[in-house]
Amino acid sequence: MKQLIYPTRKAKSITALLEHPQGISGREIDFKYFINSGRNEVTELPRLHNIAIHKTERPNQYGTGTYTIYRLPNTKEALKAITLLNGERAKCGLPMLTEYETQRYLSQFKGEECE
Repeated sequence: MKQLIYPTRKAKSITALLEHPQGISGREIDFKYFINSGRNEVTELPRLHNIAIHKTERPNQYGTGTYTIYRLPNTKEALKAITLLNGERAKCGLPMLTEYETQRYLSQFKGEECE
């Protein structure tokens, strides 16, 4: 079996959510993480991996439409995302995130509860 190249699309989308605890739009994921249709990867997380994603509609700058902001709602969901990210890293032959990296990501979600 061919070795996967890291970061995978799934790993990029999870990293985007972990690095932006206040939320990130699908378009930002596309541009900042070099994924075509990054929102598709994000919307697969609840369906395929049971990771809750909080979606918020925001009006665009012209008031003629909306765009969606995606974010992880709390520490529990962030931990699920980190576990999945570590799985993606393992598939590519990379070590898991260090305890420091894991705690740094989780600290951004402290005190947040599910809505």
